[in-house]
Amino acid sequence: MATLTAPEQTQEQRQVVEGYAAVFDEVTTLFNIEDWEYREVLQRGAFDGADLSDVVLNFDHGRTGRIYARTTNNTLTLNVDERGLHMSADIIDTSDGQDVYKLVKRGDLNKMSYAFTIAKDNVSYDERHKVCTRTIEKIDKVYDVSIVVNPAYDGTSVAARDKEDVKELTKNLRERAILETYL
Repeated sequence: MATLTAPEQTQEQRQVVEGYAAVFDEVTTLFNIEDWEYREVLQRGAFDGADLSDVVLNFDHGRTGRIYARTTNNTLTLNVDERGLHMSADIIDTSDGQDVYKLVKRGDLNKMSYAFTIAKDNVSYDERHKVCTRTIEKIDKVYDVSIVVNPAYDGTSVAARDKEDVKELTKNLRERAILETYL
């Protein structure tokens, strides 16, 4: 009995997006209730020791029920750097995946979010200004990174990698490797 396998995609066929699902040290207002402003901030180092082993890429936290990439099959990669939680994803080539990719590429969708549980946080109250600030000190587990219409943190981002940019980068790297070989 023959086994069917999906054909490998070439670099030109891939739908790659990159961005930041979470950013450090950005204070955001989540909501207001009875004259109180509720803020949140993600502390640098909050992802140290966090479980990032099985994370999915969704649109608007999966409200559509579709997954576009996943860490367990290496179609989604997550890295923590000095800015925050960086992600790179090869979005699945379905009609929904193509739609999301095109909206990102055109700039209609340009922000992200993430779903997580907290291992440690700190809440402070400023009675005078009626501000409550929650500082997330340690993330326990990340469940999803999502391309979203309305982000909680404005400093997040997502953008499509243009196929022409990838071709040019590959060409430049090849030329540089050839040049360095002869130096």
